[in-house]
Amino acid sequence: MPALTLAALDSSAAPVTMERVFSERVARALRAITPIYDGIAGWAGVALPIETGRDPLAWFVGYTPVQEPQVAIAVVIEDTQDRRAALSVARHTLATLLP
Repeated sequence: MPALTLAALDSSAAPVTMERVFSERVARALRAITPIYDGIAGWAGVALPIETGRDPLAWFVGYTPVQEPQVAIAVVIEDTQDRRAALSVARHTLATLLP
């Protein structure tokens, strides 16, 4: 089953078919260790670009539903080290996109 990207910001954009980037074995291993937050599988973190003198970035990247992924999302928030803020934005955005 091919996955399709969601053009949430540009409704005129055509969906793009994504190709498999991991083997089935690697995908199963990653899925087994991926945290699940309120039905969203993904990873959250903070980037601290000290060398560049820029402010920190909180980020979250994930997908949902966990068992049959339909939507992938990536969130980056500038000027914060609160990765929960990025997860909150992802959760609210997905709630508006999915029934």
